[in-house]
Amino acid sequence: MNQATSNSQSPTSLVNSRVSLNGNYSSIVYDATNGYLVFPSSEVFNSAINSLADEMANFEYDRGQTNYLIELISNANGNGEIKNQLIENSPLSSEVLRKFLKGNFPPGIVKEVLYENILQSFWIAVSRASIRRKFNFIS
Repeated sequence: MNQATSNSQSPTSLVNSRVSLNGNYSSIVYDATNGYLVFPSSEVFNSAINSLADEMANFEYDRGQTNYLIELISNANGNGEIKNQLIENSPLSSEVLRKFLKGNFPPGIVKEVLYENILQSFWIAVSRASIRRKFNFIS
């Protein structure tokens, strides 16, 4: 479970995430002044790395709902429902995005769906590249 907190007085606590270690949660803090994460122990660090590796190993675009989303777009009845489903199942695969962009959806809905996916796709790419480079354990 991630929790972000903002504190204008302490750059150390600009981002504060919690990681579960044997059912107990420990805080990981981003030190904005020095630009690094601060882990309370090596066990919490290892737990965070293992959790990230598990998430990446189990990652699926469209949250595994590719066929459902393509069908939903093909049989478009309500733009709001489609927008909500696409955002809920983001980041979307290129297959689903292409099908969506070929549809006749209002510009506002297209903008919202693309905006959600641009942000998520960017951070996924950055995270994957960073973890591969630093830990060299994910293919």
